[in-house]
Amino acid sequence: MLNPGPNSLSVSFQNVQGLIPFSQLGKSQPKLDQTKIFELNAYLNTKKPDILVLNETWLNKSVKDGEVIGNHEYDVYRNDRSEVTHPADPSNPKKFRKFGGGVLIAVRSSIDASLKRLCMRRGAEILAVELTVGINKYVFCTVYRVGNLGETNHQSIVDSIKSMYDGRNLRKVIIIGDLNLSSINWPQTENTQENIDRIDQLFVDSFSELGLHQCVMEPTHVKGRTLDIVLTNFRTLVSEVKVDKFENICKSDHFPVSFKVNVSTKNKKASKRKIYNFKRASWDRLNDDLGRVPWDGLIDCTDPEVAWKNFKTVLFALVDKHIPKITVKNDFDAPWFDAECYEAYRSKERAHKRFKLDSSLANDLKRNSTRSHFKHVCNKKMRDNLYNSDDPALITKKFWAHVKSKSKNHLYQSSGIQSHLTIGWQLTGQRGSLTVRFWEHHNASGKMGGDGGSIPRRDEVVKVKKAPEKKNKDQDMVGKWQHCALSGQALTKPIMSCALGRLYTKEAVINLLLDKSTKSHIKRLSDVVELKLTDNAAYNSEIHADLYIDHYSSPYVCPVIGLEMSGKYRFTFNWSCGCAVSERALIEIPSETCHKCGIKVNKEDIIIINGNAEDIKNLTDQMKRRKERLKKEKKKKTDDQSVTVPVLDIEEKPSKNNVKPSKNKRPTEDNDKQTKKSKTKSDQTESKNKFEDTNSYKKLFHKNSEKKDKAHWVTYNPYYN
Repeated sequence: MLNPGPNSLSVSFQNVQGLIPFSQLGKSQPKLDQTKIFELNAYLNTKKPDILVLNETWLNKSVKDGEVIGNHEYDVYRNDRSEVTHPADPSNPKKFRKFGGGVLIAVRSSIDASLKRLCMRRGAEILAVELTVGINKYVFCTVYRVGNLGETNHQSIVDSIKSMYDGRNLRKVIIIGDLNLSSINWPQTENTQENIDRIDQLFVDSFSELGLHQCVMEPTHVKGRTLDIVLTNFRTLVSEVKVDKFENICKSDHFPVSFKVNVSTKNKKASKRKIYNFKRASWDRLNDDLGRVPWDGLIDCTDPEVAWKNFKTVLFALVDKHIPKITVKNDFDAPWFDAECYEAYRSKERAHKRFKLDSSLANDLKRNSTRSHFKHVCNKKMRDNLYNSDDPALITKKFWAHVKSKSKNHLYQSSGIQSHLTIGWQLTGQRGSLTVRFWEHHNASGKMGGDGGSIPRRDEVVKVKKAPEKKNKDQDMVGKWQHCALSGQALTKPIMSCALGRLYTKEAVINLLLDKSTKSHIKRLSDVVELKLTDNAAYNSEIHADLYIDHYSSPYVCPVIGLEMSGKYRFTFNWSCGCAVSERALIEIPSETCHKCGIKVNKEDIIIINGNAEDIKNLTDQMKRRKERLKKEKKKKTDDQSVTVPVLDIEEKPSKNNVKPSKNKRPTEDNDKQTKKSKTKSDQTESKNKFEDTNSYKKLFHKNSEKKDKAHWVTYNPYYN
């Protein structure tokens, strides 16, 4: 049955600048950028576009479609970069980049239309999907072109577009993509046709010859250039073209482009299916019934094909009896994307919009923190959806690891999901499920081998030397960055650090100083500094015992570029002020003052937190140099304060009678007298200063030293006292 559909199809496009990190490009099994993947799926769940087009996906064949778009309501078509789509230029090998690129088109499967992928010419990253509605055919094509490619790439793209025009029925073509025509300003006028690159002009001429019209007239790049295009051979086919500068599909330097395609379609009715509701299964009764089944009679005395059929019939009959079924429909939203995820997504979009309006450092930090918070919320919801810790029927992996360590039975396997079934002859939750157990039993019973024996494994015959136990990097990192180096307790504010970059709680440092028997490089409180840390707004302190723990999440971040202080990135602090920032911030934003408080920074005062062995050696030498420097500064300061008061030259006042000294007196006698007088006066001045200093010193301890003596209360008279 069909539902009346809309009169137009909504299309969203963006150059996402890679769905995997740049550091993973050269790997055969790259890790996906989880933040961008969550943003992409959140956009699909909220905006619900009919067609999604992406450029620069950076994917390869090892990445499955379901890892990129988790919503099964979309049919995904991809053309990842290869030597066929992006051949190297022999004359200039530097133009060729083996990894990167890639294009993607996702069409919603609920649209009542037939889809067909069209073959394209070699030498271009181009992908085309034909959508047939009734007798009308619509071609959605996406192209990505590296800006430094020449005429060969241009000719390949033009030949591919021309192939869409072949056939009796005229196709309605819509071309979307990033062609990097940076020298062209849209719309084209006589004034804008100057200083155009030759290859760019070839593309414009080819579009004109093919009757294609550009629909995007606004800048689509952060640098103010129109690099993304939407071309069509029918002007009335495309409407409501919008370049959204405030809301991205993923974080990128390209703005998303959305528009409507004026075509009437119908929607397919959502299909329903029945699945087992394992949460309401009666496992005890199922195990009892399985234990009563005469498996030897059903399996041992028959051929393998008949035995396998009997085994499946009995097993699924009992499963249907004790495990109920529920009817579900193919929902458009992901099961884990709930209201909390939606609120985190909207908060991220609001922060992104504020950053676009005002590109200040505070808004940038807020945008990064909300993106990180959105990623953590989505990760938590996905884990809770897979591992429900509140369900008592589920048995965690920790339980099976404990059973395996305590039991000698090799049938217990920690890998894979453990089953609740226990049949008397080896049916447990091993890898390979019940099928492998069935054939192992059938083979061991003599039907397949003929001798009734089994072949031992190598580890059962040969004693292999155990490999040395490796250090768990995650455990070591958590111990250093989240626990005190002295007490081993979790770090709580105030957090202290020594000259070697180790982290302590203040209570542990005080206990160390009180314990005189312990030898340490920390001998007084001045040997440690209280760190000034920046809180992480996206940090979630909730920890579930049987769920995945993100060890790279930290309650503190770098105040400059927002990196989490978890051990993944190197962090430093300034010994003078205690402000902690990442080492990358000091490299990318060099400054002579502290990035947080603004005081002057000495390179000798920069301490690396939890550094390696080489860093510890350098910090030890640096600590010795700092102590020597402080000793010299203290000694110099003491010398400056201990300067004596200079002797004043007091000139003798001339007498009023102006009596000249007699000539009979010797000049040496006069000089001696003047020297004695000056010494006497200087001694009096010095003793007076000492007396004043003594009184000042007394005032520090005696507040009422200047209080006048009053008469006794009997003889006290206010008129005379």
